[in-house]
Amino acid sequence: REKEKLNIKGIFTLIHAAYEVSVIAKTCNLPTLEPHIILVSDEKILHKKILEKNGLPIAKYKEIKSINDLEAGLKQFHNSAILKTTDSYGGKGTQKIDKDTNLIEKWNDVLQVLSSGTIILEEKLDGEFIDLQGFMYNGRFYRGGESSVSFTDYLEGIGQINPIETFHISPSIQSKSIIDEAYELFE
Repeated sequence: REKEKLNIKGIFTLIHAAYEVSVIAKTCNLPTLEPHIILVSDEKILHKKILEKNGLPIAKYKEIKSINDLEAGLKQFHNSAILKTTDSYGGKGTQKIDKDTNLIEKWNDVLQVLSSGTIILEEKLDGEFIDLQGFMYNGRFYRGGESSVSFTDYLEGIGQINPIETFHISPSIQSKSIIDEAYELFE
C-alpha cells in the first residue's frame, strides 16, 4: 500500500529471510528472484542436485536416515565427514565427525535442529573459505567483493559448538588467481 508513497523500488535482506522477502517483493511487483528459486537454493539436497546436473563440483554427500546409515556413510567418507540438516542455516546443528566420534550423541544433536528437511553426511573438504558476493544485471555478472573467513567449532569456556566465524578479512587475502577462479565458478 505504501510502495508509491515511500518510493520503494526494491527489498534487500541481510538475514535469512530470503524466501519471505521474495514473496513480499513479488506481491508488491518489485524486482526479485522467484520464490521457488529461493527454496531450491536454500534446500541443500535440491541445490546439490542442480549443481550436479549442470556439471559443477560439489562435496560428495549421502542422505542419512538412521544411525546405521551414518556408520556406513562415515566409512564411505574415510572416517571423516560433516553431518548436517538440509534446512538449517548458519551452520546450526552442523557436526564434524570422525572414527572416534560418539555417533549417537552427534545424531541426536543434529535431530534437535531438524525441522522439515533431511539429514546429510558430506565429505570433509580441506582448504580455505572464501566468501564471494556478486549479482547479475541485464545478463552481466558484477563482482561485489570477497572475504577470507576462518571458523572454529570449539571456544574456551564454551566447548564444542556449531561453526563460529573467528576471522574475517575483506578484501580476501587469497591470490588474484584464486579469487578469479572462485568468481568464475560463482558466475
